[in-house]
Amino acid sequence: MNQTILVNDANIDLEIIEEVLEAAELPKAIILLILSDGYLSGEYLGCCIPRDLIKYQNSIGVFIPYLQEKWDCVVALSVKACNYRYSHEAYFAYLLGHELGHVHVCICDISTHIYSCILHSFICQASKKKVTQWHEIPHEKLFDQFGIFIAQSIFSHDQIYSEIQSLMNVPECKDKDRLDMMLSLPPFDGFDGLRNELVTFAIPYKDELIKLWRDELSTATTPTLLELIDDFDRLFIHL
Repeated sequence: MNQTILVNDANIDLEIIEEVLEAAELPKAIILLILSDGYLSGEYLGCCIPRDLIKYQNSIGVFIPYLQEKWDCVVALSVKACNYRYSHEAYFAYLLGHELGHVHVCICDISTHIYSCILHSFICQASKKKVTQWHEIPHEKLFDQFGIFIAQSIFSHDQIYSEIQSLMNVPECKDKDRLDMMLSLPPFDGFDGLRNELVTFAIPYKDELIKLWRDELSTATTPTLLELIDDFDRLFIHL
């Protein structure tokens, strides 16, 4: 049975948290869920970090005060994300649902999570800036679909899509491309094929990715996820 350790600094009502967690049907694990009253580094709205990989996380340390707790994966939402609970409640459910999609993969298939991370970090350079947006990468697109699935299961199709359109109309919105794409996404379609989707996506950039990964690994002065990969070529084989 899934267990959640809740750190609710943002004072979000428990009803919506429980509804999102129930809809997410998470795998058996202990999840540390931090609803923050502050900001995450890099202006992230949310993050998900499996405990087994925390030594490779050098930019977001929101979990550090809770290292003495027993948990398998941490999910955190920034105060900006939490504030959507009051202005765009279905979008808040989507944001939390998106991060819980990461949890599914972190717990059930951590090698695919690692693959998505190293692809995410190097695809812009490897693609010569053909890929520049997070939502262009298969795992982020899939987690957006899962977030939409969660939001629709609690609220409605019309409400989540109305809220997305509302956010797109805000002049200072920085995510219009992603939000626009979300309007055409079907809800959650399963995580099982994610590894092969990443492979298909990455193959056109194989040579440049491997070169960048090897260069990074040879010069790294801090722990890197790349040291967990035994054979870069095998990352481009469909399973």
